[in-house]
Amino acid sequence: RIAGGEAAVVIGTHAVLQEDVVFNDLGLLVVDEQHRFGVQQRDELVRRAERAGRAPHALHMTATPIPRTLALTVYGDLDVTTVAGVPAGRLPVATRVVDEARRAEGYEFVRKQLRKGRQVFVVCPAIDESDSISAATAVAESERLRAGEFRDFTVAVVHGQLKAAERDAVMTAFKSGQVDVLVATSLVEVG
Repeated sequence: RIAGGEAAVVIGTHAVLQEDVVFNDLGLLVVDEQHRFGVQQRDELVRRAERAGRAPHALHMTATPIPRTLALTVYGDLDVTTVAGVPAGRLPVATRVVDEARRAEGYEFVRKQLRKGRQVFVVCPAIDESDSISAATAVAESERLRAGEFRDFTVAVVHGQLKAAERDAVMTAFKSGQVDVLVATSLVEVG
């Protein structure tokens, strides 16, 4: 359907980079969270269209300004559009850094929010422990929080190694309020 032009809009992951994916008439390429794609990967989609005689418009979106993007913005041929405001009615976000000395105070603040019916995300950089990372991991942290600071609340874990049905079930439970604390990897950032 993509190659034949039957699909007017294609939404995909890195899977669109496979060689057997051919676009009929690629006119606009939108890359969300462009820092998660390699430079050559992003350029490959444009080159494919150019080989077919097309020059697609490209919109690269990111909330994480990587050095190459900044350099292209300053010295190259990228136009910048900045989303300067928040949607109407959005409450301001307050970010606080809680050091180790105030960890207990931080957990108490979170428990108060949970008692008010609010929910919490705990984002960890990795799924399981390994020799290469010394930070909290999603699986271990969920177990620790379930037995410790959040033992009076429902704690669940979600990460990319779960089967799609399991991930969906956890996210549905969180969305419906059945889960109070969701421990996750950066999977939650990308949907």
